[in-house]
Amino acid sequence: MKNTKKKTKSPVKIQAKPPLSLLFVCYGNVCRSPMAEGLAKKMLGRKARVKSAGIEAHSGSPSPEAVETMRSLFNIDISRYRSKHISRVPVHDFDYIIAMDPYILSRIKSVYRLPPEHLIEWIVEDPMGMEREYYEVVGYKIQKNMRRFFKDKDIVFKPLKIKKKQ
Repeated sequence: MKNTKKKTKSPVKIQAKPPLSLLFVCYGNVCRSPMAEGLAKKMLGRKARVKSAGIEAHSGSPSPEAVETMRSLFNIDISRYRSKHISRVPVHDFDYIIAMDPYILSRIKSVYRLPPEHLIEWIVEDPMGMEREYYEVVGYKIQKNMRRFFKDKDIVFKPLKIKKKQ
């Protein structure tokens, strides 16, 4: 007797490309890198996994000036963010690690063995302890660097509407 059951092929599983992953690193993880994380999340949405950390971070909140700058310039709320030390982040899991200045990059290189093509250096001055206006300069500089980085890497992003100063 013949088996008349029709054999069906199992469905082919297609592995989706994981989203882009970015890690922004500064010194204390309370100013520059949380600002960059907030901007990248808004500009990339679900297309990327975005985190930030600091090389000397302790548990805490972003600086009030960083929170207000992000809210007033970009309509981004980073107030619930909590800083974390880079050692608590799986750095090898990120496509790109973006250091906010040359010192940060040198510290990352001295501790982690990472492929050079995964390391990006920006020159964004630390606004900690400065007037709020300086945080705005830093916010604009981070956004400018981010737009250039996304364009260089052919990463599609959502342009931000910047609030005008009153």
